[in-house]
Amino acid sequence: MIVVSTESNPMHNWRAEGTEFAVQEFSVNGDGNVSFRIETPDGNPAIVEATALKVIDGTIPPSWVLKHSPEFQSYDLGPRRWQEPGFWELWMDKDPAARACYQEFRSTLDD
Repeated sequence: MIVVSTESNPMHNWRAEGTEFAVQEFSVNGDGNVSFRIETPDGNPAIVEATALKVIDGTIPPSWVLKHSPEFQSYDLGPRRWQEPGFWELWMDKDPAARACYQEFRSTLDD
């Protein structure tokens, strides 16, 4: 899935209008708000509200799974291992296994 930025954000100059990003994860929360996880130029994932992006290729990787999180009243669609409880906390803590898992999927986006 590919999105393009529909607006420039002065706080995030890497997200200039017209910049394309490969989507790493797609989320819908209990209020119906949609967000995409994309990668910043420094290699870190960022969550961006869908209102700032436009889908230009809606192809969803066949390996993605849908996870319902009643605790957060959300649905997340993304790589299976990223949907495991605690994955993003481990990634933020720089856990080597979580970082390797992230990089493994991330490298497939370049294909």
